[in-house]
Amino acid sequence: MELLRLAISAAGGAEQWREVSGFTAHMTIDGDLIGQKFRPAALKEIAVDADVSERIVRITGLDSADDRFFCRADQVGVEDENGNIIRVERRSFEDWERRAPEISWDILDLVQYCSYSVWSYVATPYLLQSTGLRCVDQPHEHPIERTRSVCVEFPRAAMAYPLLQTLHFDAQGLLVRMDYEAVELDGATVSQSVGAHQNFSGYLVPTLRRSRLIGSEYTSAAPALLDIEIFDIDIRRR
Repeated sequence: MELLRLAISAAGGAEQWREVSGFTAHMTIDGDLIGQKFRPAALKEIAVDADVSERIVRITGLDSADDRFFCRADQVGVEDENGNIIRVERRSFEDWERRAPEISWDILDLVQYCSYSVWSYVATPYLLQSTGLRCVDQPHEHPIERTRSVCVEFPRAAMAYPLLQTLHFDAQGLLVRMDYEAVELDGATVSQSVGAHQNFSGYLVPTLRRSRLIGSEYTSAAPALLDIEIFDIDIRRR
């Protein structure tokens, strides 16, 4: 699809993103959602390491703890600095979807949410080349906003969240907004705007995002559901 090809090219190019083997992102995720579901500042100054071949995400700094948490396709747990497992539970993506609407999360729910979300924040151009990706509807233009948008659905095997996203791009193909129905909020519609991009060794990645509920009862003055800032990324290639 032309719009997706433009977006991947603007972010660094299809070939370069296909060569990604993993990344380490230093970042913070704050906002009302984290405070309501778990604890305020639980995802402040975290490091997220993703490995493509192993299909594993590791998080350090979560809830100011020294533990290193990990998330695989069907496991979530804690390990020591040498990779020895301290605690593990069998929890799949589908398990998280069932648990996500709960009023409060335990720490492993938060690990899954953070793992799936950050994987999507950083690696969208990689994921847009996934086998089984589906464009749900045809791209359409917004003349007033000067953006073009497309709705995409990622396969469950991609471990991306949200699976169904409406992506909005500017004329150069840069992501400016993502809209989705939040499983963790009983399907409420969320709009996540992108405030900045940064080039990391040839990979252009959104580094500032802000999420808000959308609807007639919500205004731009409402508290942000999420404030996401990526300070630095080391992207590894095969």
